Amino acid sequence: PNEITAELYIEDANGCVDRDSIQVVQDVLPQVVVDPLVDTVCYGETAVFTVNGFDSIQYVFNPNLQVVYNEISSQLEVEPSIEGLSVFFFEGLSENDYCPRDTSPNLSILVPVIPIASPQAEPDTILQGSSSLLSVEINGLYDTLIWDLSVNSGIVDDETLLVSPSESTIYDFDIEYSVNSVTCTLDSFVLVGVENSCADGYIFLPNAFSPNGDLLHDNFYLQGSGLTNVNSFAVFDRWGVLLFESLNTLPNNEMNGWDGRSKNGERCNEGVYIYRYEVQCSNGDRVQGSGNVTLIR
Repeated sequence: PNEITAELYIEDANGCVDRDSIQVVQDVLPQVVVDPLVDTVCYGETAVFTVNGFDSIQYVFNPNLQVVYNEISSQLEVEPSIEGLSVFFFEGLSENDYCPRDTSPNLSILVPVIPIASPQAEPDTILQGSSSLLSVEINGLYDTLIWDLSVNSGIVDDETLLVSPSESTIYDFDIEYSVNSVTCTLDSFVLVGVENSCADGYIFLPNAFSPNGDLLHDNFYLQGSGLTNVNSFAVFDRWGVLLFESLNTLPNNEMNGWDGRSKNGERCNEGVYIYRYEVQCSNGDRVQGSGNVTLIR
């Protein structure tokens, strides 16, 4: 506390003089002293602070625009509820015999919260016989990343794992990663769904195309996932005349499609044409189909 001496000087009309003094003690409001015991925490874990500076103290912390008052001792535990930087505001309250209740200036503390790791499967639904790529993503910078599966895959760092389950499978992940020398662990899982047929939803043929040489939709070809081979693909006019046929070609290849010409190389007129196909699926199934397509010039 600061001490101030105040002097009083009095002189009356007759010239009489008297003096006196008094010592005034000025209490200085203490400051809140906050010391985070760790400077980085994992998402979902507790941040611990030591708080000092007041004989009797209350605190206010405001990570999500919520003000909370509570009596504390010298240690405070809070759980950040967001990833990234969480901000905590501390404010001491004090009163004595001379001064009304007053507060100290706000003190803000930044606590980096390590983002949660996220296991991934791409794609998360496959056709039987196809594969999915497993990996782990972290939204932000990290120092180390080690992850493994319950099947003891031995995956380390940014490596990925290609899996080909024969049925829908849940993969359990054991993940360990570190940021600023703080290590976080996580047990999580992903589901890889397995479909048994490529008949529905896996084969795509457009209902129109425009072979005009602008390099946009110039060829009519078979597309899809979980397909290993196009056994046959044929196009006919409305009288049943065969205009185009390909045998044992790869799917998803524009060069294996119909360019809008007849077998003798003549440009076909605008109109509706019939197609028929047979494809081989990655699970061994053979799927046949047919439909019509509109040629636009």
